[in-house]
Amino acid sequence: MTDATKLWVNVVLQATQDALRDKHERVWFRLSNADFIEVCSLADLDPEAVIDRATDAFRRSDSAERDGVMPGSKLKGRATKPAAKYQHDGKSLTIAEWSRLTGIKNSTIRTRLKVGCSIADALDVTRRKATLHSVNGVSKPLSEWASEHGLTYHALARRLKLGMPLHHALCRGSQRGGRKAVLHTINGTSKTHAEWAAHIGISSDALHQRIHSGHTMAEAVALGGKHQGRKTRRPKISTPGVVSNLPIGSGTGGGSVARDRAEIEFSANPEKTSP
Repeated sequence: MTDATKLWVNVVLQATQDALRDKHERVWFRLSNADFIEVCSLADLDPEAVIDRATDAFRRSDSAERDGVMPGSKLKGRATKPAAKYQHDGKSLTIAEWSRLTGIKNSTIRTRLKVGCSIADALDVTRRKATLHSVNGVSKPLSEWASEHGLTYHALARRLKLGMPLHHALCRGSQRGGRKAVLHTINGTSKTHAEWAAHIGISSDALHQRIHSGHTMAEAVALGGKHQGRKTRRPKISTPGVVSNLPIGSGTGGGSVARDRAEIEFSANPEKTSP
């Protein structure tokens, strides 16, 4: 594990500790949260596995609280270290106070500070926007694409790191059992990617290539099969020779031979009759 990866793992652990103390912080552990998904990716962790472990920790903590066993109760006799304050815009506040003031989650502010952001950047509400990825003219964050196609963000990110185009990575579907293939609806008919490819008589990879070149699924299907849309080559028709300029029975007899050949050729046409 690299030092950078360890740093991000510690960020996840710190966010878990924050959520144990403050239940409002638990909303950070969601697949729809771009901050959470990105941190898990940088920490080389599966977001779903992180959520499962964090949820289990929250459940045990809540159970202990209901039983009257407060986590950290053995430390009551020790002096509590005052929370650090950060100065910005003429104010000196703790992270929790800045969170309430700006609406940015505690864990998000901590994450930004840990990666080297200044307090001004950490409190910038417009700084973090999820990167949008487009497929068939539709743009969504990577986490949403993964969720809709039955994939974990981690699995989808790995496919993209291998150089796989996003539409191809999504169409491969999940490797876990129990997931249904994604359906694409065109003119009221729904089929999987592979079924649409078979329907128009091309390979699945060929259909992928059309989408990769910029076509929507409907446009790619409308192009049809391999031979559809090509112009039919017209057969070449030879023109019989003209013999009227050669006198019959004169010279070497070439005129009569040419005439006989012409009559044979014409006789092959049912609309013509030989004299």
